[in-house]
Amino acid sequence: MSNDFGTGDDFGTGDFGGAAVDFDNLIDSADVDVANLDSNPLVNREGMYHFEIESTKARFEGINDKGEMVSKDIQVVCTVLESVDGQSPAGSVFVYYVPITSKEHIVTAYTKESLLRFLLAVGVCERKEIEGQTQIVDTATGTTRIEISTLEQRLLKRQFLGDVKAEKDNRDPTKTVYRFPFNKGMYHLADSRFAHVPKNWESAKLYGVTKPANVANQPAGSGASPAMRQADKPTPGKQQPPATRRTAPAAAKPAATTAAAAKGGDDDYADL
Repeated sequence: MSNDFGTGDDFGTGDFGGAAVDFDNLIDSADVDVANLDSNPLVNREGMYHFEIESTKARFEGINDKGEMVSKDIQVVCTVLESVDGQSPAGSVFVYYVPITSKEHIVTAYTKESLLRFLLAVGVCERKEIEGQTQIVDTATGTTRIEISTLEQRLLKRQFLGDVKAEKDNRDPTKTVYRFPFNKGMYHLADSRFAHVPKNWESAKLYGVTKPANVANQPAGSGASPAMRQADKPTPGKQQPPATRRTAPAAAKPAATTAAAAKGGDDDYADL
């Protein structure tokens, strides 16, 4: 059996053609990107955070290393851009798995709604009026068919608001985990219900979101306002894509095609 270095477990000759291995010269750090060695703390406090997706990894195999069927998803590693007292600091890392299928490799109503909720929050999808009915469309195709094969790349550097909650670990009740319960609690940066939530305003400008005049005098910790807890109630509305992207072409300007958009209310960015 081989270890990570490709040698035998006793560090003998292993896979090196029978020749003796000079372990003192086996690893050279000269070609290592030092920035990749930095380790930021994980999010370990509840609260509403301004996140940016730093890396993505499609996990479409659907089989784990034990040969068991697992759900197909996309792993997104998010970085906190802004925080307040009592929350995890800016730079903290939060990992989320964007669901594509169930463990049985079936696209259920739950997995589909969970996926669309996240895609609306990051602006990959938007609400659009089609033949008198509000539909969720992929901004890349302009249709209700979601282009899954390109999501891994399209999610990179997207920003969103995430309401992180503490829960007991299903596998070990003695441990606490931090996540989006029931795959809810993700919102678009431009959602007017969360205008008061502290953000990295320089980064938020990429989404056409600017700092409201009344935010400057709010006390630290306002990001955890009880007002945001009402946002999980489903309401009809229209989701808009980011105004511009940091590393991608600017998205099309949103059109006020629905009654909610026309009146400009808090419904515009309501999640599913």
